[in-house]
Amino acid sequence: MLKIAYGILLFFGTIGKCSIGPFPNLCAREDKAGSATVPKDVKLPSSYKVSAVFTDWHAKSTMEIEETRMDETFAIETSTREHKLRWSTIQNNIVLRNKTECSVVKETLLFSLSSDITEIIPLNTSSISAFVSSIIDRNISGSNNYVRVVSGVEGVGWLGCVNVTESSAVVAVEVVYAGTDSFSPPSPGFKNPLVLSITISRFNNSSDVNSTMTSRISLDFAPFQEATELPTKLKVPHGIICNGLPVVEIPVEFPDDFVVLYTKKDQDGSVTGKLSYDSRHNISGESIFNGRAYFFNQSFSKDSYLVVHDASHGAEYIFSSTPSCVAHALPTAVGDMTSDQMTPAIQLLIPQFHSLNFSLYSNISAIGMSVLEYRAFSDGKVVEVVLDNLKATSIVTHFRGAIESSIVITIFPQDSISLISRLNGCYKHTSNELVSFVLSGVSMDKLYSWREEVVSDHMAIALAAIYNASISPYRLSFFFTSHDNIENTRVVLKVADGWEGATEMNASQFIVALNATLLGGITFTLSDKEVWKTMEAPLTPYPPPFPISPPSFIGYTGGSMFVLGIFMLIFGVAVGAGGVYAVLRRQRISTLAYQVFE
Repeated sequence: MLKIAYGILLFFGTIGKCSIGPFPNLCAREDKAGSATVPKDVKLPSSYKVSAVFTDWHAKSTMEIEETRMDETFAIETSTREHKLRWSTIQNNIVLRNKTECSVVKETLLFSLSSDITEIIPLNTSSISAFVSSIIDRNISGSNNYVRVVSGVEGVGWLGCVNVTESSAVVAVEVVYAGTDSFSPPSPGFKNPLVLSITISRFNNSSDVNSTMTSRISLDFAPFQEATELPTKLKVPHGIICNGLPVVEIPVEFPDDFVVLYTKKDQDGSVTGKLSYDSRHNISGESIFNGRAYFFNQSFSKDSYLVVHDASHGAEYIFSSTPSCVAHALPTAVGDMTSDQMTPAIQLLIPQFHSLNFSLYSNISAIGMSVLEYRAFSDGKVVEVVLDNLKATSIVTHFRGAIESSIVITIFPQDSISLISRLNGCYKHTSNELVSFVLSGVSMDKLYSWREEVVSDHMAIALAAIYNASISPYRLSFFFTSHDNIENTRVVLKVADGWEGATEMNASQFIVALNATLLGGITFTLSDKEVWKTMEAPLTPYPPPFPISPPSFIGYTGGSMFVLGIFMLIFGVAVGAGGVYAVLRRQRISTLAYQVFE
């Protein structure tokens, strides 16, 4: 409102000036001479927002100019009754736009000066700052001995005259600026001197006060403000493409395993869903809403709630209330698969991505944050992609005049183990046969430190890839138990049946192939530094048959025999000594008895 009031005030002020009659040729005055120049400090600062009214007195037209600038980044808007033009920078490009069109241009041009002025004093009208600087940099000598009031501020009036000869045409340049004694500007970010007004007039005769004035323009400034609104002013309205911007690649990097939460809105309503993507296992899954999977471009029954595609093994898994899970061959026309390969993540999230030529429209960066906005034109529609790394969010919007559809995508890294475990439950077991093998040098404690489900996943992938095997890893399930040697772990394996119509080998055929491979050992790579290997031994049934107990005694060791010999020697000596003692004692008793008898 304040800016509108200021424009009305300036407009009626200029009309008042026009009604006073012809302007005198001030350059013909005797006191025109002087050596004063416009102070260099009057040049505009590097960052500002300012409004000005440009008046062409001979054309009887006015135009409002608003310029917001931070160094080389700027937004300029010119407004008349009939037209409104906007220049702004996008990266290192300058774009010019009106209500409906936008194009890259080489330079800006706010207003034109008549040729009878520019042939005497060429000036730069690409921006307000350039216009003011081009006047000051010419170092025109003049006088600054009068006062002018502009927009309520008492300013210093400076007049300089430029001509070729004394009798030739002359251009009078008047600059009014706020001096050190003038009112301080209302914005605390600025200080005097600041330009208040610029007027340029051209007269036919430099020495005639009443010489005919052929051209006259003026520029009256409102108070300067901070350029805080620049990011908003740089933004090109949604749904508009600026022709001529360079084509760039969208720098999107996805983790190997991630989940997408999305909300899609269009004329049919709003849909919220979840998409799982795992490039390491070549599987992807999407929630089903009202019988529809948006990214997969598939329809299902109303009671279905999840669909999973396995590109490596050509399988599709559909989860519903009844039956709980059905596995069958992967359809040929689905959005997340091309032939037997997964559609690249960016291509899945933004269909026809590789056929679109995206340009960068906005790059807002701060500490730890980056918001990038890209646009492309395709099939009569504008496709906008906004990437927010802090929120891990992407917004893809399609415009055809108004918003046709939009989808907000939030990406999270995820562990796909939970999805894989659900696939294990999709297979049936007609046989309860269990077989086992031994992990060498891997204790139970070490195995559980890696999480049982993670170890099972790595094992399933490795076993499904053995020579001559053709089986989905999700048909293999494991549990772990202790071995006779606590430094080893016994792995118990159960193989499920394949889905009906699958071309994979059956459980018995896989066990035969696995048994042959185990004779040379199988390696499981959990990480760059963690590699486990099986014992080079065939599979054994589980539980193993009850073993026959070996004899409890199989003889003494050499050491035992030596100790036993020493013991027997001591025992023999003791027995002999006892015998001699007994004989001698008996003989003495007999002698005493005889003596008594005598």
